[in-house]
Amino acid sequence: MKIEIKNLTKIYGNNKAVNDLTLTLNDGIYGILGPNGSGKTTLINLLTDNVKRTSGEILINNKDIVSLGAKYRDLIGYMPQQQALYNDFSAYMYLKYMCTVKGIKHNNELISDILKKVNLYDVRNAKAGSFSGGMKQRLLFAQALLNDPKILILDEPTAGLDPKERINFRNMLAELSKDKIILLATHIVSDIECIADHVLLIKKGQIVATGTPVELIEKMQGKVAEITCTLDDVGALQAEYKVGNIRQRKNGLALRLVGDTLPKEAVPVEDNIDLEEIKEKVFINHVVDSGTRDALIMRMRELLKTTNYIANFKERIKYRSACNSLFEMTDDNLYIWEYDVITIKNEYIPYISEILKSQKVLKK
Repeated sequence: MKIEIKNLTKIYGNNKAVNDLTLTLNDGIYGILGPNGSGKTTLINLLTDNVKRTSGEILINNKDIVSLGAKYRDLIGYMPQQQALYNDFSAYMYLKYMCTVKGIKHNNELISDILKKVNLYDVRNAKAGSFSGGMKQRLLFAQALLNDPKILILDEPTAGLDPKERINFRNMLAELSKDKIILLATHIVSDIECIADHVLLIKKGQIVATGTPVELIEKMQGKVAEITCTLDDVGALQAEYKVGNIRQRKNGLALRLVGDTLPKEAVPVEDNIDLEEIKEKVFINHVVDSGTRDALIMRMRELLKTTNYIANFKERIKYRSACNSLFEMTDDNLYIWEYDVITIKNEYIPYISEILKSQKVLKK
């Protein structure tokens, strides 16, 4: 089984949710990793043919999935991000109902076996409305397995699962991947780092890095370091460097710093680099486009018109709360301090500095 994605694009208004994406998928587990709003769910909706593409092709054995119609849907098991369950149905009745909807010839043995796989057999007669969030996630996963799909597509599947169930889920996927294409979209690195054959890092509708976990980790040599500090030091380090992980140690907090330029006092990390550091490095290096830059400048001008807001700079207060819409738009953590501008993306600095100087917030 092979999926070929060629120049796939989906546009909503002025936003390219998926932007000219080309990719080939074979049997195995593909971890699709990206921040919220990166295009993961849109890509999945295109692969499941739930939304109409703007342009491009999605081919199975050289045939477009649109032309295959029901034959393609028979190959797919899909677990959506949103929980859409009938609360009055028991777990067993829900799966029996989904068999009917999907045109699958069901039997007690099939449904019982799947309920056992997802650890819901003992509550098979309980109503779904009484389930916890994690139990509902497992029931949604169960319905995706009913037709023994050759292509399994999972959107944020581990939301609500406790640590033990996360481990069970990953083990189950590893076993299923032997003869299936499995796509797992998430923003949680631990969901995929142990089981993914390939990792796709996606931002702004484009794949900005791809490879096996080992290949991606090798590219990070020399770009990860660890520094020990106090809680009071964390804010300044986060403002100047990208922080991958923070851990409590006996002698203080251990911060993993990621980037091409690292402080001299930080100790290089060679052997224990993980996908979390890779994710941070790839996403902060993604080049800002002119549209995002112009939108950022416009938003900054609007915010700086407020006298009270300008006063906040003099109080050296991080302005997260005043800038929520800006964070959502740029998907970056951006801080402004008195007479200083620090941003994760260095290319933003001259534009923001220019605006602040014109508003007499920064010294010229």
